This record gives sequence, structure tokens and C-alpha cells, in this order.
Amino acid sequence: MTGPDLLASLHQLKVQIYKGQPAPYQYVVLLWAIDRAHTGKPRMSRFSEVRGELSRALAPFTLAQTPPNPANPWVALGQSPWWELEATIPYKLVAEHDLAAGLSVAAYDRVRDDTNFAGLAVDSISRLIGNHSAYPALLKSLSVSDLASSPI
Repeated sequence: MTGPDLLASLHQLKVQIYKGQPAPYQYVVLLWAIDRAHTGKPRMSRFSEVRGELSRALAPFTLAQTPPNPANPWVALGQSPWWELEATIPYKLVAEHDLAAGLSVAAYDRVRDDTNFAGLAVDSISRLIGNHSAYPALLKSLSVSDLASSPI
């Protein structure tokens, strides 16, 4: 998949709507994974290794009364060319099976090797969820904040 196709696919994620608001959870997880690629961390991770990190990143974006289960976007992203799942299972079984997932090879290589592309991906996600009150703090906590074209 080409870089422009990958960027366009960011706008095609099917996100859950809660009380009229789109849930930004998949974008938060993608931004987290882009940050991992940008800093040279492994492409795929076991859910048990990153669950706490994802829970902390997602909690400020809570739309319901309880924080989001990080397994939900972990599995939902499997429909995107940005993401690869070790296996397709219901999100409720992710922790039990310790499902590995992460950026697809194409997305990981592109983000890792092309700073301009990584910046465009961050900017695209910023345009999609950047108006959320928790977004500036999330972006500042990640190394990819230096790739964003507009400072927070």
C-alpha cells in the first residue's frame, strides 16, 4: 500500500459512536504505535506487555462512565491497513490469549524510515481527534510530537 493510500485510510476507520460522539480510541492506539515505530521499538507487542500503557493513554478519552478497554481498539484496528493482528478473535478474549498486534509491516516501515510520512500521519490524526481536550497532553507525552506541523 502506498503512503497516500495509508494516509487516506486513516479517515476511513469505522469508530464506535457513543452518545453522538465518535470514540477516538483507535486513533489513540495508532498514535501510540506510530510513536513506537518512530522510536525504533518492536513492531508487534503482546497485549500483556502494553495493556497498562494503553489503558493510561486511553483513559483521558473516556466517553462512557468507565474507561475504555484497550482490547477493543486493539482488535478493531485489525480492519485497517495500518494494523496487524496475530489472530482474529473477539476483543473479550484478547487478554486471555495475550494477542500480539501492532502496525502492519508497510505502515511500520514507512513510519520508521520516512520522517515526513510519519509527520503527515500525526497531522492526519491530529485533524481527526485533536479537538479532544485530552489530545494535547497525549501528543506531548509522545516523541512524535516533534513531527506535528502545528505545535500544541
